[in-house]
Amino acid sequence: ERAKDLISKGTTFKRNINPSSKRALGRYLNSIDWPQIIPSTNDCDQLSNMFQNIVLTGVNILMPMTRSKKCPVDAPWITNHFKSLIIERQKAFSTYGPDSSSFKSLRNQVNRERKICKSNYYKLRVHQMKQTDSKEWWKEVKRLSGMASTRSSDIRNIIDIENLEQLSEQELANKINEAFLDPLS
Repeated sequence: ERAKDLISKGTTFKRNINPSSKRALGRYLNSIDWPQIIPSTNDCDQLSNMFQNIVLTGVNILMPMTRSKKCPVDAPWITNHFKSLIIERQKAFSTYGPDSSSFKSLRNQVNRERKICKSNYYKLRVHQMKQTDSKEWWKEVKRLSGMASTRSSDIRNIIDIENLEQLSEQELANKINEAFLDPLS
């Protein structure tokens, strides 16, 4: 079964929405001569479609979709940066051998990054559960140690929002909505 899980990798697409991309999108939208575009049509649907096309063009150019592969058996603390370091380390190993300084340097870098990723995940997710909900804390400890299935029907396990456990379902829905609307503001 583990072999099947390794083969079936989940691919997700996301946009890099950092402050510089948001500023670039704002500059793009400010550079458009809106007074000239608005009177060009009286049809509300055409105007709406035109506006949507203009915004989507800017978003697609300035914040393109990037593909990310996540293997279902990966630990939840594994990041794309950590995976890329592992790939570099393996290339150095196969190219230069285990005694090369390049491999040793990357090996040490991978080990440091692994410790940082685990620590950050524990601080953000697991430690907080210990204070608030001991049942959830034990579930997460068992899941991380491999004693429980990594698949869960609870979407809260895969959403990365601070203080997620304290949010009501309405507040969670609003946070998700804000995340979708944030690139447009």
